[in-house]
Amino acid sequence: GYDHKLYGITARGAWECVRRHFANIGIDGARETFTVVGIGDMSGDVFGNGMLESDNIKLLAAFNHRHIFLDPDPDPKTSFAERKRLFELPRSSWSDYDSALMSRGGGVFERSSREITITDEVRELLVLPDEVPSIMEGEELISHILRAPVDLLWNGGIGTYVKSAQESHADVNDGANDLVRINATELRARVVGEGGNLGLTQKARIEFAKRGGHIHTDAIDNSGGVDLSDHEVNLKILFQTLMAKEKITVSERNDLLKEIADEVVDEVLRHNFNHALALTVGVERSRRGIDYFQSLLNSLAKKGIVNREIENLPDNEELSERSRQQLGLWKPELAICLASVKRWVKEELEGSSLLEDSLLQQFLFSYFPKKIRERYQEEIVSHPLAKNIIGTQVTNELIDSLGVTFVHRMCVTHSTSAMNVMKSTLAADALMGARGIREEIRQLSREENSPATLQLLSDLHEALRNLTAWFIGYHSRSTLQSVVGYYREGYSELIQNIEECLLPGQRAEFENAYSEYLSRGLCEASARSFASFPFALLFMEILWATRRLDEDVLKVAKCFAEVSQLVSALDVLRIGCEINTNSRWEAELLFGVLKDIRRALSLVTCRVFQHQQSKTTTSVSRALRDSETIPAILSLIEDMQANEHSVTALAVVARYFSDLPKQIQNALSS
Repeated sequence: GYDHKLYGITARGAWECVRRHFANIGIDGARETFTVVGIGDMSGDVFGNGMLESDNIKLLAAFNHRHIFLDPDPDPKTSFAERKRLFELPRSSWSDYDSALMSRGGGVFERSSREITITDEVRELLVLPDEVPSIMEGEELISHILRAPVDLLWNGGIGTYVKSAQESHADVNDGANDLVRINATELRARVVGEGGNLGLTQKARIEFAKRGGHIHTDAIDNSGGVDLSDHEVNLKILFQTLMAKEKITVSERNDLLKEIADEVVDEVLRHNFNHALALTVGVERSRRGIDYFQSLLNSLAKKGIVNREIENLPDNEELSERSRQQLGLWKPELAICLASVKRWVKEELEGSSLLEDSLLQQFLFSYFPKKIRERYQEEIVSHPLAKNIIGTQVTNELIDSLGVTFVHRMCVTHSTSAMNVMKSTLAADALMGARGIREEIRQLSREENSPATLQLLSDLHEALRNLTAWFIGYHSRSTLQSVVGYYREGYSELIQNIEECLLPGQRAEFENAYSEYLSRGLCEASARSFASFPFALLFMEILWATRRLDEDVLKVAKCFAEVSQLVSALDVLRIGCEINTNSRWEAELLFGVLKDIRRALSLVTCRVFQHQQSKTTTSVSRALRDSETIPAILSLIEDMQANEHSVTALAVVARYFSDLPKQIQNALSS
């Protein structure tokens, strides 16, 4: 099996979360030094592996159940080498640290000591008030270490060391650490990494986050160990089948486990990266639209999936107050929401037939390392837990990417089921090749950790949400495989030949965006996809018309562009995109209005295209110009451009667009 300490999986997973926190506050841990205090010692799995994740660490202080380590101004490279020596030394302790390598004023002390002299360097390091004595007990010194103003507090030990100001020590129920425990209001670290379990109470995490601290929960940070164990179990179940068929021996199984270990570990770390990224994005989303989070929490509570009081989630009154203050949810709260939504969605998936769709086998195969999926496809497909694996993979991929409120919001907005939302999302995801694009962006994010890469993900997921809504509206009864089959080839053809399908102004917009996305580091294919996102919903209408006409997609696209130009549709759609809605209800009304306008364009395109087969383009254009509705539309658009950009005004224009197909049919028939 997999030795967690050997692979350092728990620490490495938590360190992915720390890197995300650092990126959010502008610390480049790969290129600049940062200060740390910690809980644990170098012989420990989580603490030891964590403190070897970077040679830019300045470990100023640490403690475990026996010793207190102080090094007020360490040399990062020298101290890294010494920590590595201790990590490799069997059963090492802080007392084994070479004192000659310590900076002035440092030392190693017994935690049980009654008198420890506080040097000037330690006093400066801990920013101790003048009234704090120069001699103190070990337990008191630890409480000051926990208060140290550093970049990172790294918890790799056992025990609960931080509570909220509203909690008593009895509430915490960890008597061994009552003398050292501090309140979250006293915590001065900028970031907390929770490699260990229960280092802080949940109320303490929330209190720390409210004060500007950066923290998730232990369930998020140290999930790597559990995740690796899950992979190991599922691999061994597969290998058991292979051994029963005499395709491999026990010895070969063991060799394979070692051979694929790095790839398995990378997959686990990808999950930690995704979780941390989802929470970062979720904080900003909750600030912009806390109403959706309130609706979600009400729904989850009603289903019995969350208990807001027990899990310290805000009630409706609190959320209303945060809305007034333009605040959202804190990361520790969002972490609970993320887990709860995943549990709900996965249960819905496993109770449906969607997981049996052959299109989702890609999620099953991608779970297993390359060598395994190349050799043993038949056994992977028949894995006893195949459905469970697919459900987990799909849930993680989509919820981490699209956000905590996505499924619930789509259910409410479109009066549909969670399964229809998931099916439609998977269809949109497959059509856009979003999985591959997401992974490319994540690689860029690992390299740069810049806000620009977060914006790329935001752009991708906005387009994905729009396309999902389109599928919900028009293909709720189709199977996933069939609906993707309807559109995949045509969508790809439109992307590849997009310049031929756009009007001059649109082409310029596309070309500028394409150049911009290339400059951000995307490959040519991904840059082309991104630059086409503003036209994705129009492309779906073109493809819908193409299926209805049973004609060449590029010919229909050109006809669609001509119709759009004739009725100034692009001006209308552009105005719609510029409207700022003031409520969830306005936003949903705007969505429906734009949807009606786009569908009117595809219906008119069908009428015009059919008549172009028997009449000249000139006669068709003349008939269109003679329509009574088009001049009225153009006049309304002119008024709207000059006077009012509002949902109400756009709704009036949309009513005329809805009448247009019938009017055009009459004009072309006369």
